[in-house]
Amino acid sequence: MEYYLIHNNQLYYSPYQAEMGHEGKGIYQTDLSGTESARKMSDDTVEGLFEVKSTLLYNALNEDSGESTFQKLDT
Repeated sequence: MEYYLIHNNQLYYSPYQAEMGHEGKGIYQTDLSGTESARKMSDDTVEGLFEVKSTLLYNALNEDSGESTFQKLDT
C-alpha cells in the first residue's frame, strides 16, 4: 500500500501501482480484519492521505496537468 490510515475502525488505503487486484489508484475502505470486500471511495490518483480532526483529506493528482488539489472524503 502506498498510503493508508485507520479512521472509525475502518482501514482506508491507496494501493501502490497495480497491486492487490486494483489498478493502482483510488482510495479503498475495508474493515480492520480485511474480511469485508474493499469498497472504492475515490477514483483519483492519490498523493497523501490525512486525517484532520474527524475528516479524511487527500491530495488528488491530475495526471494530465501534473497539478494536485486537496479533496475531502466523506466517510
